[in-house]
Order: sequence, then C-alpha cells, then structure tokens
Amino acid sequence: MGIPTLLQDGIFLLVVFLLVKPVGIYLKRVFAQEHTFLDPVLGPLERWIYRITRIDSEREMNARQYAVAFVIFSLVGVLALYALLRVQRFLLWFDAAHITTPMTPDLAINTAVSFATTTTWQAYAGETTMSYLSQLFGLAAQNFLAGAAGLAVGIAFIRGFARQGATTLGNFWVDLVRAMLWVLLPLSLIGSVVLIWQGSTDERSTVYPGENAGGKYPDHRTGAGRRARIYQKPGHRWRWLFQCQRCSPL
Repeated sequence: MGIPTLLQDGIFLLVVFLLVKPVGIYLKRVFAQEHTFLDPVLGPLERWIYRITRIDSEREMNARQYAVAFVIFSLVGVLALYALLRVQRFLLWFDAAHITTPMTPDLAINTAVSFATTTTWQAYAGETTMSYLSQLFGLAAQNFLAGAAGLAVGIAFIRGFARQGATTLGNFWVDLVRAMLWVLLPLSLIGSVVLIWQGSTDERSTVYPGENAGGKYPDHRTGAGRRARIYQKPGHRWRWLFQCQRCSPL
C-alpha cells in the first residue's frame, strides 16, 4: 500500500469524521419533518407527490404495516426491473441494437433482485448486455429508489429505539419521499458536479503518458483494449489522488 493510497484513505476518514455531526443533525431534521433550508424548494414538490399518489402524510404505521409497505415496494421494483430486462432487446428505438448477449431469465431475476436490495451485483458485461433504457430507467432508478427505501427502514429502526412504548414507527411512504428529495437528490446533484469537474464525463480528452510508434499521444476512443492500458490525463497533477487507475505506458 503506497503513500497516495494511505493519503486517500486518510482524507476519506477525515471527511467522514467531520460530516458525522452536521449530517446527523440534518437527517434528524429531515425525518422529523422539521424546517430545513431546502423546504422552500422541495416542500411544494413533496406535497404534489402526496396529492397525486393519495398518500396521507399524517397517518403513521405500526411495525407490521411499515414492513408490508416496504416489502410491497421492493417486490414491485423487482418485478418491474425484471420485465424491463427481459424485453429490452425488442425496444430497438431506445438504442438496444448493440445488445449481443441475451438477458436470460435467471440473469434477469438475479440482476433485478440485486439492484432492488442495493447489492448491485453485475454478473454481465454492460456494453453488450444492457440497453441505455435499461441502465437509465431500470438500474439507475433502482439504485435511487432502493437506496431511499433502505434509508427509510433505517430511520424506522432508530425510531423503534427512540420511541419507548410507542406503537408506531412513522409512515414508510413519507420517509421514502423525504429520503429521495431531501437526501439522495441533493447528493446526486453534488456528486454529478464533482464527477464533471474531475472529467469523468469528458469524451474529448486525450491520454498519456504512453506514446504510440509515431510519437503521438493515443486517443482514448481507439478501443476498449487500448483504454485498459492507458491513463486519462487529469487537469491538475494533485487530482491524481482521486484517480483509481495507475499510469501504465503503452
């Protein structure tokens, strides 16, 4: 384990240590439905979701009702993702023509269950097995929804300890909506900005340090085999601390 790896791990632990208290306070205010700085923006959207889904945000659930709601939500997610994975090859207008590996029933149900339980076990090659539609509206959506459901269950578990003698644990659907709007949505927006800043979505940059026989820097679009042996040039050298690949000359 080299110094850059140790430094990266140390920075990660320091960030987690510094964020424990402010993030904990924020989560407490979110799930206790107390005022937060995002309320003016997300409050109307939350009320609109309750209105169209006919959720009674004032009604709390006992442990059995909360568990049933969670299981039903997860089961619907599994079945919907399974159906999408099974029919994706026929949705050619969503750019599924590049799929060369069929999604068999056992692989589809394994993938659907793993994403609905936030395991996200990918036992396939995404470039030849998944359509863009499946990745966007299937896998990415389940990452978001299943993560919110898991967070809601965790909050209900904490309420069970905090509410001594109480018979209710909150409302699963309210916790789910607030987890998505107040927690995951801001995190995804911040994370996307960081990834863009680090060049993760840039398809135009060249790579280094290897040069081909002609003395020119190779282009990163020359094939997956070549990309596996090269390193994308970051904008600044200190950003190497945040890169997972290692420099490897051609």
